[in-house]
Amino acid sequence: MKASRNAFGTRLSALVAVPVLLVIAASAARADDCPDADSAAQAFARGDLQSLRQMSRTATVAPCPPGFRNWIRVALARVATAGIVSSPPSDIHMAAAPPELAALQLDVPPPLVLEALGDGYRAAGHYAAAAMAYQRAMTLLADTSQSWQDFDPGPGFVRMIHQKMEEARLLSPTHVPVDFDPATQRKGGYALGSVRGFNPTVRREPIAFETDSTELTEDGKKTVSQLVERLLNENPDIVTVVGHADERGDDRYNEALSERRAAAIAEKIRNAGFSGNVTAIGRGESQPFPIDGRNVLPLEDQWRLDRRVEICVGMATATCGG
Repeated sequence: MKASRNAFGTRLSALVAVPVLLVIAASAARADDCPDADSAAQAFARGDLQSLRQMSRTATVAPCPPGFRNWIRVALARVATAGIVSSPPSDIHMAAAPPELAALQLDVPPPLVLEALGDGYRAAGHYAAAAMAYQRAMTLLADTSQSWQDFDPGPGFVRMIHQKMEEARLLSPTHVPVDFDPATQRKGGYALGSVRGFNPTVRREPIAFETDSTELTEDGKKTVSQLVERLLNENPDIVTVVGHADERGDDRYNEALSERRAAAIAEKIRNAGFSGNVTAIGRGESQPFPIDGRNVLPLEDQWRLDRRVEICVGMATATCGG
């Protein structure tokens, strides 16, 4: 078996980064009424929910830099959700709205709370639950009538949540259902297109096939059904399907298998009535999934990320799939 590929780079985990970023964000905070950054970092380190709650309230009304206010809220959300994410709920849809969370009555913008839930589930290895939490964050972010105090989720924040959602969905060993807006009953999460100025042109799909085959598993059929529905709704002019494989097996064989699988998905898209131009290419194992810190993941998880299908919307073959 070939040696596992290294990471594309490393970064501190979000949980470790919080106290560090608290100190950095607070470096410009000189107002006497603003909470002390060192105290905030220490409260986070010891999991002091009450102290962080009070600091968050104070930072909301005190002349603190917006970045410091948001990191206090992030710290509060992570401490508050730490005990909730140790096990996934029996109903996957409840992952984004656990009853224990409502009882805490956190005064934190919901997208930050949902990000904390997703990060916690992911750290515990509950990838399906993590994907649902990130999806609900995307669903809320898509409603531009929503505003949260002085928290302004621009395209950068939306892009980060979308990336986390995709990664958790790819890592999940089981199919993750699409989220829906509880208020409107409309589909949200990864069924969405443009969200607050962020419009992903490359979408990574966890389409599962039978071993050494172009036949879809039952989970794979569900994913393709959701994909086709989304493409029919958006109706782009061009769609390119790119197949990828993990590092096991012969290079040439993996490239051919990934191409056959991409072609099979392209054919299903056409047969569903899609009127645009659909092409398929295979990249084999040449493009491992670009995720920071992948070398700390078990090999099975790394391979699951690599065995993916990418859908390039509005992009021809020459510009899609590298």
